[in-house]
Amino acid sequence: MRRNILLSVGVVFLLVGMLASSVDASDIDCNASANGRSSYETGKQIGSRVAVNAWDAVARDCERLGEFLDILELPFTPHPSGVRAHCSQHGLSDGMDQAINDIIFECADECIGEGESLGRTLGTVYCNEAQLFLSNSFPLCDILAVQACESSFIDTVTNSCPEALDDAMNSVLFGLCQDLAE
Repeated sequence: MRRNILLSVGVVFLLVGMLASSVDASDIDCNASANGRSSYETGKQIGSRVAVNAWDAVARDCERLGEFLDILELPFTPHPSGVRAHCSQHGLSDGMDQAINDIIFECADECIGEGESLGRTLGTVYCNEAQLFLSNSFPLCDILAVQACESSFIDTVTNSCPEALDDAMNSVLFGLCQDLAE
């Protein structure tokens, strides 16, 4: 599938490059002529479709965003000089850029939502557990509870997100679990 998408993108750029003439691209205004506007809009639609097809190729999975961007990485960029070719390429680039930005923002919203949901869940669990320990007034239980909390906390972090272990150790050192004994 990825090879087909890359081939499609390559063919689009090849066709755009073949449309080139001897006009200086720096003097081209895609809005100045009907051909320029039409070529730009067509290129923009194609660029958007190419990005969406690449996004579909990775199952619209935000965890695979890097793979999605790799699919869209092109080995060459022609420098067309004709009005149609220039405007088509410009539109293609703008269409892909807009679709990529939309996808990245969609993923950002998804990731933020997941983080907020996890935070609410952890907060609820913490409050429920804290209520159990706060109601206990026997000091031995407080000491054992704090030790078990620290040990379980570090074990969980070590197994679930080892990259955060240093911060977790600081939380234990600064008494994260000590609050249970108060």
